[in-house]
Amino acid sequence: MKKLRFFSATLVSAVAVAVAVNYALARGQKQVYPARSYRIVSTITHLSRGDDLRTVQVRWVNARGEWKQVVNNLDGKASGMMLVTHEGRFTLDNATGSLQLQGEFHEQGDGYRSAQSLMASDQYVRKDKVLGYVTFVYRALSENGGGYMETHFAPEFGNIPIKIVAYNAGGVAQTVVEAVKIDFVDVPDDVLKLPNLPVSLDSLNRDIEDAKSRGSKEEVDGLTAIVRRWQEKTHKQ
Repeated sequence: MKKLRFFSATLVSAVAVAVAVNYALARGQKQVYPARSYRIVSTITHLSRGDDLRTVQVRWVNARGEWKQVVNNLDGKASGMMLVTHEGRFTLDNATGSLQLQGEFHEQGDGYRSAQSLMASDQYVRKDKVLGYVTFVYRALSENGGGYMETHFAPEFGNIPIKIVAYNAGGVAQTVVEAVKIDFVDVPDDVLKLPNLPVSLDSLNRDIEDAKSRGSKEEVDGLTAIVRRWQEKTHKQ
């Protein structure tokens, strides 16, 4: 009888521990990480070129979800820039010396800030780790079916991925963008200020024509609305 009571007590204790662990895990998955500002340095490796060519990408992100990204060549010179602020999404066109408007700014909300929300996506395939952060890997097929892309999100960084790998149709990695250093630092407003350059709508207009050729009326209407709102806003200024 004593052995039976001991076994029963042990079993109850084990069940209690398991319940506590499962509760802690479930609570951890639901934890929503607060939005913070940070700087992320990544390397871009082009494996498909055979020479393992690398460039460096630096992205500054503030707590509002606005960010600026600069890509530097091996010689240290900037080769590309993207800027996402409350004014819109822009890329730098070095050839014309203008900012190309790519779209509008959208608040990121809390959709990417918990393990539970990240795992709820149909694109979620597995967990991984980057720089010690648990990442939730999304997989998306290319539009032409010629490969796929895996994007690593960590709830600490919201909708900003900290690793991206592009694969060909055979499942061989072609390009890897991976964070090598992340610092939680304040991002001055000056960093995210639009440079004093003309803003061009050429890129959006090309996207509209492309959507028309594909017969995507919904996409055409959405892009046309972005152009119209930008023109109305700049006309008022």
